[in-house]
Amino acid sequence: TTRPDHIYISTVEHQIVIWHENGVDNRTLTQPPSACWDLFVDRNGSIYCSLHNPHQVVKYMADQTSPTHFTVIAGNNTNGTGPD
Repeated sequence: TTRPDHIYISTVEHQIVIWHENGVDNRTLTQPPSACWDLFVDRNGSIYCSLHNPHQVVKYMADQTSPTHFTVIAGNNTNGTGPD
């Protein structure tokens, strides 16, 4: 679950990092296949990342054991203006 004292960021090194309000235990959660343009975290702690290339939105479950497992929830490796 999400907490109000957590901040999620995407770094230029293509990492998703969680920052804690107290500055302790800041850590890298995962490294998506390319840089995230936008991040969204839902109430259950799932992290959604929009990828410029390959034109996809991927979902990462913060409580999973594999830091590199993403589920593609939108996009098909081509750009466009309509739904896939």
